[in-house]
Amino acid sequence: MNNKTCLNCGESFTPKRSDAVCCSDKCRAAYNYKKKQRKNNKMDLHQMDNIAQQLENDVVIEGVLDTQYLIAKCNECETKLEAINAQIEQLEADKSKLSAQILVIEGELLSIESGDKAKLMKLMSLSDLVLYNNYINSAYLTEKKKGNEFAYNRLKSELDIANKFNPTLRVEIDDYRNRIKDVIQKHDLEIANKQLLITTFQNQIEDICAKIKELQNQLRFYEARVLKYEALLLSVYL
Repeated sequence: MNNKTCLNCGESFTPKRSDAVCCSDKCRAAYNYKKKQRKNNKMDLHQMDNIAQQLENDVVIEGVLDTQYLIAKCNECETKLEAINAQIEQLEADKSKLSAQILVIEGELLSIESGDKAKLMKLMSLSDLVLYNNYINSAYLTEKKKGNEFAYNRLKSELDIANKFNPTLRVEIDDYRNRIKDVIQKHDLEIANKQLLITTFQNQIEDICAKIKELQNQLRFYEARVLKYEALLLSVYL
């Protein structure tokens, strides 16, 4: 195996493993300690000491630091850090997926409210005369579609619609309006369901954010423990 240069002391060494970057446990501990100090240069070291202080009572054996114990604890903490980071990554992915679904549903809501439902609401706002002649009067609409210049002769008047002795037109208009109302109610139900789904997703995102915050606290805790153990390990070799 080719020689490497130790990242801590700069000396050349023959690594026992292909992924080794330091020539000895001493240099490895020193290198990791310095690396984490740089990574956490914004953290309050006094606060980290307070967090880890109560956990160090079992480190001293008859007044002598157990280096194998310290190395094992460092490795244990590193494993926990990897697991916590993996959990955070998964939760972040879940949050992004929910956010994307919310955007899709909001687009669907906008399409319904400003599209289909808006058109139906506009129809409901028309007068009976305009509604009948433009949407119900099949005789007029058929002739108009054919291009018949006399199609207007098929138009109905206000008097035709108000004729008590021939309520057929009135019945047609009321039936048409009721069908429009039914469709609007279906759109309203669909809108309500989509809004409820958005609220459900938003609540799930809030729960995920709370879990991420809790895991980030655990992350800082174990980072502080690693720094403490490596500082103790470094003191053994110095």
